[in-house]
Amino acid sequence: MANGLCVYNGSPTQLVPFLSAAGYSCPPNYTPADYVIELIHSESSIVNTLKEAIENGKLNVKEISDEENSLETFHGEESCSDENKVTIQKSDLDFSSPFHVQFFLLLSRMMLQMKRNRIILYIQFFYHLLSGLVIAGIFTKIGNDATQIMVLLKYCICCVVFFSYTYTMIPILLCKLYQISML
Repeated sequence: MANGLCVYNGSPTQLVPFLSAAGYSCPPNYTPADYVIELIHSESSIVNTLKEAIENGKLNVKEISDEENSLETFHGEESCSDENKVTIQKSDLDFSSPFHVQFFLLLSRMMLQMKRNRIILYIQFFYHLLSGLVIAGIFTKIGNDATQIMVLLKYCICCVVFFSYTYTMIPILLCKLYQISML
């Protein structure tokens, strides 16, 4: 990545042949990664050249024996041996599993974690109960009185802050609980 653009996508072993095919041969005393970093920081036109050669990450440089699926084959300048062949393929960006499978997997994992560690559930329950009682005690008999608009606004802000920070407080409470139990 250089300036938010993808300059190479693929196997590390195919970086040197890709660079030589793009017109930038890597000197033998450089590591390919250092050479790419030096190239992309030297001129912005090099970034554009490499971006266009790899189609901004849409192509994936891999070592593949069959060339039926390939779009284009680059050869090194020195020889056309098998080690200098680079096959470029369009990368497949589909997810391996559908959304609903991922959702139910994460949901079942969360339920299993809650089942194994019930202290989190108890802390959340008592935190919500205590917060609900405090908010109800402060803002009792205000909802029907339209003359107290500022108090109603404070109630709305209080509810938004409560729902925003509820789930960030649980790890802090657990951290303190585990620090006390470890001593």
